Amino acid sequence: MVQPEELGSMFEPVGISEIQERLYRLILQHPGVALTSIAEVASLPRRHVQEAARSLEKMGLVSRPAGTRRGYSAAPPEVAVEALILRRQEELERCRLAAIELGRQSREVAQSLNPLEVVEVVTGREAVARRFEHMLRTAKHDVMVLTKPPFAVALDESESNERSLMERGVRARGITDPDALALPGFLTRVERLVAAGEEIRISPVPMKLAVVDHRVGLVPLRMDEPGPKGGLVLHPSPLLDGLIGLFEMVWERAVPVPQPVDGEGGTSRHLLSQVDERLLLLLGAGLKDAAIARQLGVGASTVLRRVRRMMGALSAQTRFQLGVQAALGGWITRED
Repeated sequence: MVQPEELGSMFEPVGISEIQERLYRLILQHPGVALTSIAEVASLPRRHVQEAARSLEKMGLVSRPAGTRRGYSAAPPEVAVEALILRRQEELERCRLAAIELGRQSREVAQSLNPLEVVEVVTGREAVARRFEHMLRTAKHDVMVLTKPPFAVALDESESNERSLMERGVRARGITDPDALALPGFLTRVERLVAAGEEIRISPVPMKLAVVDHRVGLVPLRMDEPGPKGGLVLHPSPLLDGLIGLFEMVWERAVPVPQPVDGEGGTSRHLLSQVDERLLLLLGAGLKDAAIARQLGVGASTVLRRVRRMMGALSAQTRFQLGVQAALGGWITRED
């Protein structure tokens, strides 16, 4: 005999109400019993039980001999529920095909849009945040982001959103302005994301930008506020193509953040300690000694001493030469 707890709430996703579920359980346990008796046992109005029974009969969950008023018998759950699941899958597939057709129609409309309709204006901080979250949730292939302070989203929340992308197999690429590296703990956050699979590079960026799947972009109206009061949503157009080209151009020239090594005493590609590699990265990003010291958690004198040691090892006369010699000598590499 099937127990109620074995069925639980699994019927809800296939359109079975609570009353219908209770009735089906009782018929499973008491096949052939009159609906009047079931109504008494279930403490339900007889009219509700009769309506639920008719609905279950239409769904194929219960039946009774034709031309009689005998009680109902329940179909085996594994058979009846499977039929409901298949029916729901067919309905969902029709919805999916309808969405594809609507997308095709919308693209046709987009090709004939007035140029002013290619750009959608979103007003209000919450509206911009919702649109950005929706873009990330619907990303299927890749996400490209140009970012710089001030940030509209808390860093821990932003990190969670970025990890979710990579867990879904979405390629995430970000270019971060060097100003962000002056924020306490920001480099450590970047290294965690790189270790998780995100591709991050450091370079001055001219604007904030997010592009998802090369099909939609988002640009805040103001760059100097942590929470944008409005934003521009860019649909497929030469404008969006141009901003994607801007991202790729900055990406090619930006400094890659390498995969972090294990342990402070380890070496990067057997040549640099983790601290020295981070130091070179921050130098390449243009940070001053004081900002580098804050990121590394050391004193400014320690930064200067390490820089001089590496310059001596590579016979570099300037810090620029240090970066060039480190790259040419394989101390640091550029990942494509």
